Amino acid sequence: MNIFNDREIAITVWAILFLGAALLKKDFRHSAVGFIKIALGTKLIIAFIFLIVYVASIVWVLNEIDIWTPLLLRDTIIWFVFSGIGLAFSFVSNNLDAGILKKVIIDNIKIIVILEFVINSYTYSLTVELFLIPFTAFVAGMDAIAKMDGKYSSAIKFITFIQGAFGLVVMSSAIIRAIHDYQSFETIDSILQVALVPILSVCLVPYIYLFVVYSNYEQIFVRLMYRRENKDEVANYAKWRLIKYLLLRPKKIRQFLIAHPMELLNIHTREDVDKLINSDNDGVNEIQTKPNRSKQVKQ
Repeated sequence: MNIFNDREIAITVWAILFLGAALLKKDFRHSAVGFIKIALGTKLIIAFIFLIVYVASIVWVLNEIDIWTPLLLRDTIIWFVFSGIGLAFSFVSNNLDAGILKKVIIDNIKIIVILEFVINSYTYSLTVELFLIPFTAFVAGMDAIAKMDGKYSSAIKFITFIQGAFGLVVMSSAIIRAIHDYQSFETIDSILQVALVPILSVCLVPYIYLFVVYSNYEQIFVRLMYRRENKDEVANYAKWRLIKYLLLRPKKIRQFLIAHPMELLNIHTREDVDKLINSDNDGVNEIQTKPNRSKQVKQ
């Protein structure tokens, strides 16, 4: 029994070729070194370790309730490397108005076909796979570029159609081959394999939420400590008051950070802390009362 199927071999071949070609460019080598230095930063390493422990805990719980089995280990590793890490750290600077859970679900609906394409047991010949892998990557790249640059917005519908048609062909082919191979088709294991990606991603939401909260607080606290004359007593008091005021609400923490960047740099006493929080609270209350006043005027 082969450990790697033709699809995984094709992905490995293209990955090695792409990495080899990229390493020939000096700019890429410099960028790679810079990325490695950032990735090896203490705070990122700690966050990554916490992520591994958290995911391992999720897997242990799922195993205890018979939703996860050792047969899903490879799929779990693929999800963690290609999706889990990105999900965990992609919401730090994003606008959270739409809600973290909603974004996680939408993102996984977009990538689930691609992930299932990677880990699906029903693969094509190596020759076909060597063609399909760059085609899939090319279409995904066009989709990303079209969404980043407004001048390509008209192409999004066409690219989405291609992605949908390609996904439909792959899934239909897999289903047909599974029906023909029904005697060896393990129904429960197959259902668990398909459900694994959304289950793990949704279970990752608490980590994402707390990491976003921590990251936003970290940016506030960096500004508090920027002035070296700030005494530890004042800084600790400011942290305690801000956490008590903002709580675990990422949207409110982010709004506070954006609204008071300079005020945070100019805190020297406890009175400055109280004044800043009171002014922010008064501003929030005023914004909330405006709609009510507008309604009363209309009536």
